[in-house]
Amino acid sequence: VGSILVDLEIFADPSQVLDDVRTAVERIELFPPAAAEQPVVELAEAPRNVVTVAVKSAGLSELELRRRAEAVQEDLLALPSVSMVAAYGVADREISIEVSEEALRKHGITISKVAREVRQASLNLSSGELRTDLGGLVLRTQAKRTRGEDFMDIVVLSREDGTIVQLGDIAQVRDDFADVEMATRIDGEPCVLLMVDRNENQEPLAIAGEVKALLANYDAPPGVDVFIWDDATRNLTGRIGMLLASGFMGFALVFVFLALVFDFRVALWVAVGVPTSFLGACLLFPAFDLSINIATIFGLIIVIGIVVDDAVVVGESIATERELGKRGPGAAVAGARSVLGPVVVGVVTTMVAFVPLLYTYGTLGQLLNIVPVVVALALLVSLAEAFFILPSHLSHDAPWSRWPLVDVQTRVRQRLTIWRDELVVPAISAAVRRPVVTVLASVLLVVAAGLLVTTGTVRYLFFQALPADRIQADVEYPPGTPSEVTEAATQRLVAAARAANAQAGDDPVRTIAVVLGRQAGETGIYRWTSGNEGTHFATVTLHLKDESARSLSPEEFQRLWRAMVGNIPGTEGLRFRVGEGGAIPGVDYALVHPDEDLLGQAVADLRRSLAEIPAVYDVTDSLGLGKRQYDIEVTDAGKAAGLTPRALAAQLRARFFGDEVQRIQRGRDEVKVMVRYPEDRRHSLRELGDERIVRPDGVEI
Repeated sequence: VGSILVDLEIFADPSQVLDDVRTAVERIELFPPAAAEQPVVELAEAPRNVVTVAVKSAGLSELELRRRAEAVQEDLLALPSVSMVAAYGVADREISIEVSEEALRKHGITISKVAREVRQASLNLSSGELRTDLGGLVLRTQAKRTRGEDFMDIVVLSREDGTIVQLGDIAQVRDDFADVEMATRIDGEPCVLLMVDRNENQEPLAIAGEVKALLANYDAPPGVDVFIWDDATRNLTGRIGMLLASGFMGFALVFVFLALVFDFRVALWVAVGVPTSFLGACLLFPAFDLSINIATIFGLIIVIGIVVDDAVVVGESIATERELGKRGPGAAVAGARSVLGPVVVGVVTTMVAFVPLLYTYGTLGQLLNIVPVVVALALLVSLAEAFFILPSHLSHDAPWSRWPLVDVQTRVRQRLTIWRDELVVPAISAAVRRPVVTVLASVLLVVAAGLLVTTGTVRYLFFQALPADRIQADVEYPPGTPSEVTEAATQRLVAAARAANAQAGDDPVRTIAVVLGRQAGETGIYRWTSGNEGTHFATVTLHLKDESARSLSPEEFQRLWRAMVGNIPGTEGLRFRVGEGGAIPGVDYALVHPDEDLLGQAVADLRRSLAEIPAVYDVTDSLGLGKRQYDIEVTDAGKAAGLTPRALAAQLRARFFGDEVQRIQRGRDEVKVMVRYPEDRRHSLRELGDERIVRPDGVEI
């Protein structure tokens, strides 16, 4: 299996690039090669997993457990908001027709002959239409088999004496799973994981709510446990909750400060302008293809102070007009009119200041591109509220403040007046008289602020990391490693996790999941690339209890687990990670050289040097040797016998890999039908050496 990743230039149109790449691939002559799968060209998208449902049973066979999981899958797909459910950690269904070499030689046929007969006997084919006086009749052959037992009566050989040889006479037909070594277990019991995904237009919280409601009263068969193994919406709800808490705290502080300075009427209506502006902006979101999510809430929180400023300026201006003797609506109109120009200019300049965020790119740019639009909508609604709604509320003369709030407001205003007259005004006067000193002081403050960030005294954190409840260890051996070796490594990881759990004292581990044969890819914890499949891959995932039920943080438990595991000999990579997302390295290097031997030596030297740095861990590289292979060449004797590399490869491929007869759509599964040697003939080097090759004239050598 091979894959090519195309990186797009900044501001490139992904859809246009996708069409161009597809066109370029389709123009390649004689591609794909014979017996190869059709190439898949698609736009890589971030995973949109909502929840993962586990179907677990210790007493059922693999086939029965799969059937139970498929029943749960159908129940999930019947929910109104759910449209995508996929099984994870399971092999694909396959019908395997296994023919021994002895049976083939006895009847003088080949695997290609068997595959051809099966292909011709199992098909649905339209033969046109018969036009009769009573109307048209469609002529159609309905002979396509869909179950393993349906293939048994296919005639693969008929003799002149009338005797026939059916497929069931020479082959064993298994309607089972593909011949791959793959297993998924939770707490030691076999299970199937069902990933409930969403598209970009679906609401994850609605999907999660429906799934949880279904499983809350789900009537699972005896011996089968169905539960939510992972809930990806916890991160979404946690971040939204954190942002809402921050926004509410900011709103509360603003309201309290306003109530200490202004009349309670002014403070209340100015504060009410904040949620009014936010709700008004949310009403305009659909017109700009926006939704309420982390990015939009983040943008709203940014403008809390700015939105309040507009209302404060207008409210204070109206109060000033009232102090000058004006009353009622006249004071409200005069106060709003006097600050109309400055407030409008301030709002416009603020919106312009956010415009550069529209031109950011990359993953962070996708988040920041939304912020200017949200800010502009909130400020425009705030501007309308401050000049069309707020003056109406403040046009009444009767104050709302009562004792003791009046006394508190009086004392606060007096102290603010003293602070203004004795500190702020003299400072402004001094700054105006000494412009050079003022500029130098401003520059020094900016430099000092920059030093605080660059030296790490003040940490820069775009989004605060939420408490995680998942720790994952990815194991990678050299390609071709037997599954027994990889499973032994997972058993060591599980034993170390249990030992760490016991040492922690309060049993922080909730579940331990093991996936053999696959490993999470770079696009996310539940997505993998085809290169991350094989007996040399495995993943062990720990789910922790809630924070209130454990004393160690996920990072602390991960360090304890890592220490318990120690070094596992023979692995090419052992990576631990906390929380969601792919394993993103802190530092990575790209080494390029045409000489593979020199490149390998440079990689080894760099790995050795990095491993000696105390703060560096999990040093891995992508320069693997690949799976061991036999290079088979046609000798001079083979050439003299009429063999070609293509003919030799075709015979060996049909016997050991298999000849794909057809694909059947059975329910939601696409089932391959393969003809090959039995399993016990495909696992020995001795069998390969004793293999007989058929010459073009039918003679075996």
